[in-house]
Amino acid sequence: GLLALVIVLHHLTIHIEPDGLGMFFKPFANIGFLAVAVFFFLSGYGLQKQYLKNENYKNDFLLKRLPTVLLPYIIINVVWLIATKCTLLDIFRGLFNGSPVVAHSWYVLSILVFYVFFWLLMMVCKKRYCLMVVGGVIYYAVYTFVCYKANFGAWWFNTPFLLVVGMFWAIYEEKILRFLKKHYYLSVFTVFAIFLIIFIFLTKASGFEFPIKSIVSALFFVMFLLLALLKFKVGNPILEYIGEISFELYLCHEIFLTLFKTVFVI
Repeated sequence: GLLALVIVLHHLTIHIEPDGLGMFFKPFANIGFLAVAVFFFLSGYGLQKQYLKNENYKNDFLLKRLPTVLLPYIIINVVWLIATKCTLLDIFRGLFNGSPVVAHSWYVLSILVFYVFFWLLMMVCKKRYCLMVVGGVIYYAVYTFVCYKANFGAWWFNTPFLLVVGMFWAIYEEKILRFLKKHYYLSVFTVFAIFLIIFIFLTKASGFEFPIKSIVSALFFVMFLLLALLKFKVGNPILEYIGEISFELYLCHEIFLTLFKTVFVI
């Protein structure tokens, strides 16, 4: 829930003037990708964990997983069709040119493609979980190459690597946690220091150097968050509710920011 709010505030900075009250939103301008990285990690982790618990998870995987993402996405596309007066052709083109009509919905398209590939990994690799991770790395490399060659924005490929990290974490979780707990404070300090250094230098990165540093920065941020949550619990009923509707919030929030953007220009 907290991360969903961070993403909303990050996108709000696009519509708000940097001066005046807008200065209070400046800290959110460059951290949206970190929140998205966590969502990708949780997706990869959750899918892999379910498969570890139940090998039959793959049998009706696509029938269960695709509609939960695809149907809300179709609905919000219809809403955008009505609200912004775009055309069906615009929506179709947006699915392939890196600029979907529904703002920021690249995440949805990316996760749908991964669902299909994860199903293929389950079908081909069976119980060879290590091979699934290798397949995930190959998938990410191909996915990144295609996005880069198609001139998609760096946000298309600077965080989905965490899907594979989530898979890896789910498979080797006990061993990883055993090591981290044994060397907890050293691990926390090292991971946070690396994240902070890379994140600071991220502002000076350009060209292909930027997505590379973004990927590494996102990786170490997620690792730091996982370590922190071993000791601290964050949440309340409001954030828990927002967490339950985070996907719907992600899909819908930009249409309100777009339709009422004059309210936010301060």
